[in-house]
Amino acid sequence: MTQKQTVCNNQWLCGLAVLSTSLMPCLALASDTLNQNILIAVQNVAQVAIAGTGDPTFVMDVANVPGGAPTIAKDINDRYLQYTSITPAGETRNIQAQLTSPAPAGLALRLSTNATSGTGSVGTAQHTTPGSGGVILTTTPLNMVTGIGTGYTGDGATDGLLMNYYLSMTNDFDQVHTGMHNLEVTFTLAAAP
Repeated sequence: MTQKQTVCNNQWLCGLAVLSTSLMPCLALASDTLNQNILIAVQNVAQVAIAGTGDPTFVMDVANVPGGAPTIAKDINDRYLQYTSITPAGETRNIQAQLTSPAPAGLALRLSTNATSGTGSVGTAQHTTPGSGGVILTTTPLNMVTGIGTGYTGDGATDGLLMNYYLSMTNDFDQVHTGMHNLEVTFTLAAAP
């Protein structure tokens, strides 16, 4: 009688093979390997938002004493510039700010910020002078934050870059007139040149 060698990959089948081949033991167990590809698509992301209550509001009113400069009162609400960025390798972004139209003659709008914070590479704030310092906003784009890579500031009520606006009088104050004036500031998060 001729004996057969049986190779199988399942213990139950191996047992059947043993029975069918005159009780010959199973010589080896087969194995199998399978690879699964995983794809991760990371998109180019640039998002910016302002968190806080309402629009910054200034009121120019009576001087503290007759003959003094008019007072300028500002609302007490804080606003935070928040952003998310995923950049291509080796690239950075800047956040620029500019007025969409010039400030009224005799007045200047300034903006200062605090140091950046968040997760990843959130860049460096450029105009962090306290008080009434900062940078005078014009219709020309100015860098407010530079060196932004892949990172995010957070989206909580006080996350992001604290923005402090200041309204001041200029040398041509005689050009200021009564009425409501609406200024608009545009923030742009874009690739650094």
